[in-house]
Amino acid sequence: MNYRLYFIFTIISILLIYVNAGKFLSETYHEKKPIKCKFECDIFRVNPKLHQIEMYWRDDTNHIFASIGALKKYLEENNRELLFATNGGMYHREHDPVGLYIEKGIEFKKLDTTSDRGNFYKKPNGVFYVGLKTCGVIETNKFNTVKDSIIYATQSGPMLVIENQLHPSMDSLSRNRYIRSGVGINSKGEVVFAISDIDVTFYCFAKYFRDVLDCKNALYLDGDISKMYIEGTNRQDLEGNLGPLIAIMRKK
Repeated sequence: MNYRLYFIFTIISILLIYVNAGKFLSETYHEKKPIKCKFECDIFRVNPKLHQIEMYWRDDTNHIFASIGALKKYLEENNRELLFATNGGMYHREHDPVGLYIEKGIEFKKLDTTSDRGNFYKKPNGVFYVGLKTCGVIETNKFNTVKDSIIYATQSGPMLVIENQLHPSMDSLSRNRYIRSGVGINSKGEVVFAISDIDVTFYCFAKYFRDVLDCKNALYLDGDISKMYIEGTNRQDLEGNLGPLIAIMRKK
């Protein structure tokens, strides 16, 4: 009888070991790990001393440009050469900017400090601005501290990098991948634009701006709808159905 009990106890113990081992292996197998950030970007660096940074939404007849191709044609008709262009932040279905938008010193849309769903409202969001003397990327709640006359500005969100720190929502375990575009200011004072060539996570894109592009502050512009044109390269996204556009020309 004792042998039978011993035998039964031994079998039960072995089964429990296998069950627990299987559970452990299963949990280990499904454990999430930070993804490897391997991707490439098309990049354009702007020297504010040599380049003119402008923003465009509507033409002289109040018609929305909507595409880089339309803007390029407009500029050429006015004897201006487009070096670079990209989408200038988020917009509604009617192509109007979601948040603050200033063009040629005129405020068309006010700063949006409200809370809502979506990437734009991931706080802190921010503003990319061009002033008479400075260019910058700054958190929305600090925009009123800019001591410069603002000529151009567009609000978007979220911030990717804030004073050399990644946005608090950036998750290294995230599997949420899309084409991403953004703008930052590097240690040389250059304005740096980038668009990913493949779908990437927010975390990887933000790290790229900070660690590769040397940007202490960077702002997300948009996702899959993003377009970019770089003169003399294979990046020629002339089509699209966009809102405001950021354009770079040589200074006269």
